[in-house]
Amino acid sequence: MHLSRAARIAALTTTSALAAATLVAMAPAAQAAVITGTTMVGLGSTKDAACTDSAADTSPDQTVPLAADGAAKTASLSYANTVTKAGSPGEVTTVTASATSTVTATQAAGQLSQVVIDTSYSASVNAALGAAQTCKVSANIGGQTTYQFDLVAPAYVTVTTEARGGVVQSITANSLSSLSTVRLVGNFVGGPHSVGTASALLPAGVNYITQYVHQDQVDAASPTNTRTSTTGSAKTTITLQTPGIAQGAATGDGGKYLTLAAGRDCTAGTLAGTWTKAVGKGKKSKIKKAQFFVNGTQVATVKKPKKATTTTLTGLDPSKAAAVEVKLTLVKKKPAKKHHAHRADKPTKGGGTATVEQSYLPCS
Repeated sequence: MHLSRAARIAALTTTSALAAATLVAMAPAAQAAVITGTTMVGLGSTKDAACTDSAADTSPDQTVPLAADGAAKTASLSYANTVTKAGSPGEVTTVTASATSTVTATQAAGQLSQVVIDTSYSASVNAALGAAQTCKVSANIGGQTTYQFDLVAPAYVTVTTEARGGVVQSITANSLSSLSTVRLVGNFVGGPHSVGTASALLPAGVNYITQYVHQDQVDAASPTNTRTSTTGSAKTTITLQTPGIAQGAATGDGGKYLTLAAGRDCTAGTLAGTWTKAVGKGKKSKIKKAQFFVNGTQVATVKKPKKATTTTLTGLDPSKAAAVEVKLTLVKKKPAKKHHAHRADKPTKGGGTATVEQSYLPCS
């Protein structure tokens, strides 16, 4: 199994456990491309020098090139080896292992938009002599996905990593030059089922993500080891979006009165909302007042807005996501006038409240 130096460094984060590392960074100058890179899986085994392998290659790997075409690219490998010891007929240890890494990359507007990396693996070491074996056989599983991509415009990247059994580590950065100056966002989670998320703003130009490492090891039984088999899976989803863009559709029953913008103005630090024709105008306005909240803090109040006008929120913190809520107080209609003595007044209509809610990505 031939892992790069960076992969070996990442693998040091755990021993005999799943390690998954993702590094998002700005790369040195290189030829621009939507995506170029590979995914690989590697399997293998090690033993005491006094023992013999049946497998001709004890560290096979498979590498598959990537493309941002929405089609899954899969590297898959199986491994089997029998280890024996001359002069000891009963000293037989069998090794079996398999690993799969599937990468699906998609693009939008001429640049990378999402990469999904799914890996799964299994391995076992079965010694006929059990804990009395002396060949000290270990089975190893590893893999990595390394790629570079060109951004025609800055993108807000979110890396979500999930593991079922083991440990997942994710790191995002804008430079590899010096850890003392680089902007890092990371997470480290573990357990039977764990999830972690990291986000950062990537500049326009050539960037790369390297690497996703899926690493594990099991050993033959010994007086101090009973873990002789393992299975695991991990998933990383990398999503690149326009900074400040809205996350999904707006919610709430006030959407017919107010349309919030599809994204923040990251340059001006503002967010606009347009009042629809359902609002009415002048004395016929259906909205008594509108209160605007950003991340739970009231930032503006508008009284009797008019249709086709725009309300702009200013001073939004570019480094923070914006959870926007607009509380609308509706105007109560006055009861109709009596035209005849025998006709009772009609009941009051309208009034009450309505809301509009929308969340936006940070700008930086």
